[in-house]
Amino acid sequence: MKSFHDIVDTKILPHVKELCRRIYWEGDTMTLDGITCFPEGQDFLHGTVISGFVQVMESLPKNTQEYKEWLAMTQTMIQKNSGKFMNTFGILEFLLSIYELKSMGVYQQIVDEDLEVVLKKNLHWNVFIDEKTMRFKRPRANNYYGVAYRIALLREFFEWDTQKTSSVLLDRLFEHVHTGPDGSIFMDESDDEGRYDKYSFTIASELCELHGLTRSPLPDKLKQMLKQSMATHMLLAGNQGVGFTYGRSVGANATGAILEIMPLAMQYGLHDDLAFLHGIIMEAGKRMSEFWFNPKRGMFNLWDDGRRTDGYRGKHRILEVNLDMSLKMIRANKCLKALGWHKVKPCEEHVYQKKCAALPPYHMIPFQQNEYDRCLFIKRMVGRVVMLPVINGSRNWYDHVAYLPIPSSIDLMMGPANARGMYMVPMIQMADGKRIAPIVYSKHVEVKETSCGVVLTYMQDELCVIDGHVPTKHLGIQDTITYTFTNNYIERIDQLHVDNPHRYVSIHIELGVFDKCQLTDSHMVNDVVVFEDGNLSNITFEGIAVTAVEDVADDDDYHTPCKPLQTRIICHKKLDDKSIRILTRINF
Repeated sequence: MKSFHDIVDTKILPHVKELCRRIYWEGDTMTLDGITCFPEGQDFLHGTVISGFVQVMESLPKNTQEYKEWLAMTQTMIQKNSGKFMNTFGILEFLLSIYELKSMGVYQQIVDEDLEVVLKKNLHWNVFIDEKTMRFKRPRANNYYGVAYRIALLREFFEWDTQKTSSVLLDRLFEHVHTGPDGSIFMDESDDEGRYDKYSFTIASELCELHGLTRSPLPDKLKQMLKQSMATHMLLAGNQGVGFTYGRSVGANATGAILEIMPLAMQYGLHDDLAFLHGIIMEAGKRMSEFWFNPKRGMFNLWDDGRRTDGYRGKHRILEVNLDMSLKMIRANKCLKALGWHKVKPCEEHVYQKKCAALPPYHMIPFQQNEYDRCLFIKRMVGRVVMLPVINGSRNWYDHVAYLPIPSSIDLMMGPANARGMYMVPMIQMADGKRIAPIVYSKHVEVKETSCGVVLTYMQDELCVIDGHVPTKHLGIQDTITYTFTNNYIERIDQLHVDNPHRYVSIHIELGVFDKCQLTDSHMVNDVVVFEDGNLSNITFEGIAVTAVEDVADDDDYHTPCKPLQTRIICHKKLDDKSIRILTRINF
């Protein structure tokens, strides 16, 4: 395998160069893979374009003709895009780019006084932050406070603002950073409803990166958060550079998160085994360049060939996403270069796998223990890494498969992008037409080792009505959930206690997996679904009947960020008893 520098130098930088050349000469008429690159409403794109030009220019030897050409092209593009509407990350990328120009000593050559007046006006956090309250003008995920903070900090470095506002915006972010029972601190992406996902981990690296770039003091809390993010991603090592397998905006962005976090962890000296961190980075770099980058299409591919993203990162953002993925690689390489690791070849595969095997076999991260428990359970098994979040996806996301308390893994199952439904979780149909499920209000999470394996238990005495965008509580059913993990199977048991069975009609369970099923009637016997050669042997059910098994490989609705689910299993049971036990066991 090549060094990280070789990957960036031979594949990623040429890709960015080609994109930027086309942007320069084709402008708004440019298309990629048949998609218009500059549609209306692209809040991030224009700033990301400038970042692309600046990174290409910075990669070239000074005093060469090519460097001079790119200097002139970059100046033209900054002038052309300075008046374009940008928001949040678009503003930030533009500011980061011109700050890098300042660090390179060419800012004055490119930005004259008149242009600086325009940039000072347009590249402002007040586009999305109210200046009086210092809060969002409209509801946003809390990682955007981090965006506002970085914009404010950069404006202060440019001396565009006389009043220091960055500290106020950082305090706004810290209002949503909670301390877990073990002393760890993580950001809740929602308005304190309990949504902890990839963004709860990358927020630290995003902020620490800027402090490193500007050589400004790093707040202790941010350093602690970065260390925790590093430790969590270490536990995912050996899963092919996939990173997070639950939540929104995973897939390529989860791989990119590794490239944001681990180089900075090396830079700030957060772990003694730099060779292992470098190995994790190399695994992510390989996946980014060999899996996510498609040489036949000549671009990063997040949307086709069985892959599907959520609407937020839809294909209408094809140019911005291609630049963004490339920038993650380039910035990671720059960080490694500063440490002298950019041209270091990865350690031998057997050495890396030995280090992975020495990691803890399981770990639970307790985000919060208040009225409800919020945590992430990670289980390392032979040949796979499983993530099981016990959180609240919060409004608009609480009933998405990507946020359910189910085991996700690159070789087991992931939530199809934007999919709503109850995978492996019982969905209960009420007599009045409402649907409820045990998905949001979790309590008393415990993990222990037993003779049967590692067991995770929790209970819900408030189920969730799953109709509508906001979760609401339902009383009348208590569910005790038990997950058992061994190297041979993962088992979920729901022990339901129903106050009044007459209020309810039936229980349904749906399950989607990456393996292909033998589509025969044999699954009707003893409720066992058998699979062809693959990762799974069979899936067995108790207390509920298998009613259908379907091949869904060609159905776009079952495409996950990484690949298609192959098999959909549907189970059904009439609810007519006060005590119900349902078992789902996935056998390997």
